[in-house]
Amino acid sequence: MAEINHDLMEISTLYETQQYEAAYHLLLARLDQFEDDGRAWEMLGLIEYAQENAEASVSALERASLLVPLRNATRVCLGYAYAEIGRTQLAADLLAELIPDESISVSLLLKIAAGLDSTGEPGLAMRACRVASQRDPHFAQTYYDMGFYATRTGYPPSVTESLAAKAISLEPSNACYRVGLASMLIFQNRNHEAYKLVKDFGLRQVQQIHCPTCLQRIVDLLENQNNKPLASLCREQVRQLKNHDSLEDCL
Repeated sequence: MAEINHDLMEISTLYETQQYEAAYHLLLARLDQFEDDGRAWEMLGLIEYAQENAEASVSALERASLLVPLRNATRVCLGYAYAEIGRTQLAADLLAELIPDESISVSLLLKIAAGLDSTGEPGLAMRACRVASQRDPHFAQTYYDMGFYATRTGYPPSVTESLAAKAISLEPSNACYRVGLASMLIFQNRNHEAYKLVKDFGLRQVQQIHCPTCLQRIVDLLENQNNKPLASLCREQVRQLKNHDSLEDCL
């Protein structure tokens, strides 16, 4: 039994270090020997998903669930995999039932929220974020994500603005939050307020931004404010992002 557990530990280490092919072959050899090893099926499902094989992931994880209780992170992975193969209602049901579970970490709750939003349930995504904010009121990402889902749910812009401002107050150095809120203010023709959010950026902050569309808005804003050095810095980052086909959802 000690040897068996050692094998799983080795496979888990390979998975965590993204050595998926090596882990995959070890798992197949293990399952040839121990076909009812639920944890091995669970790990196989995670590896299949990491390699973008959603259908194979679902098959392995469903088999694992018949043998052992799935871990929370694995249940989230299964929800994502269901969504990717078009079983969106099942995905939403699975992810939503995890929200009240007090053993779920804040970071996993935010992943649940993102999964729910991908199934067309931004309202449930907001609920997951609210629970996360109750468990850790000082985690900035929760409020920023909640603002994103508030927009998609149809809340007035003032709600999204308030949530983004809360995230910035908790993590002032996060350039992504500042650019997201600045973009929203630009749409409202509140350019002076938007400029105050980004005017002190340096190279490190500019390199945090991965949405070329939002960053281009900042370039235009900076040029209108005659801040040519920072506009040039941001323009170069836009160029690099477009070369790498970067895309990121913003407020």
